[in-house]
Amino acid sequence: MLVPRLSTTVLTCDPVFSHSASEQLAYWFKNGKQIATVTGQTNVVLEGRKFAIDQPIPELGFLIIPQVSNGDEGEYWCQRADNGQLSEITKIRVAYLDPLPANILPQVKPHQPIRDFSVWISCPAVDAFPKPAISWLFNEEPIDFSGSRIEVLSNGSLLIRRYSSSDSGFYECVQTNLAGRTKTKIFLGVPIDSITIDEDSSFSYMCSTYFRNGVLWFLIGCLFTSAIVLLYLIFGLICYRYTRTRSNFSLMYRLLRTDPSLAPGFRKVVAPLPEYVLSRQPSAANNHLLQSVP
Repeated sequence: MLVPRLSTTVLTCDPVFSHSASEQLAYWFKNGKQIATVTGQTNVVLEGRKFAIDQPIPELGFLIIPQVSNGDEGEYWCQRADNGQLSEITKIRVAYLDPLPANILPQVKPHQPIRDFSVWISCPAVDAFPKPAISWLFNEEPIDFSGSRIEVLSNGSLLIRRYSSSDSGFYECVQTNLAGRTKTKIFLGVPIDSITIDEDSSFSYMCSTYFRNGVLWFLIGCLFTSAIVLLYLIFGLICYRYTRTRSNFSLMYRLLRTDPSLAPGFRKVVAPLPEYVLSRQPSAANNHLLQSVP
């Protein structure tokens, strides 16, 4: 059971929930330790905490947990005292979302938007469970993602391609989960032309943009792998030539000369004559036949 932090939750004791067992005694347990005693006609509040609700809770053996905190996580069940009947185990997990401080703003790259260049806006990380969903607002209005120029990346960052003056305004990052929501925003100004940027800053930004490209890294990996395989083959060929040829030849000659063992298809095949043919011929004839064999 996922319960928001600081909320109130109620657990039911099934063994004493029926009318026939309403007067029976039952014990509530948390992680194997007894924490409370109830009957089918009474409720119990965990640790006697104070709470206020709009409507009264009927007295039916409930365990009431107000102001839920992280320390309330665990496994809960109840057991009937007379026959030992157990209820189902309820495992509580607390959902929470810590608000962002006012001085924590989204990160923008580059810090100064450049006309017709891409801009990345990343939402600050928060301490939360479960992981919050991220949405973006532009001047307090939902962003139109119908085109391909603006999109939300897999990590929740906002990517704006070909940044222009119409993109200037407030960008607000909103993070939401079961426990609540938190948000922060930043203002992006009018873009500047690339020719007005410092040369070193422009070069650094261009390098950063190119190295974010996954296709570029894929091509670099292919080139690196091909170079390693080529070097391996050349090294193996050198070692093979060096061990298979005479030492009085130069290294270049050893590499370029034809080695029959590397091309078995061009080697001459010698097929011996059957023994019965050799046994029927005189010795001189046998020598003549052997000489005629290619």
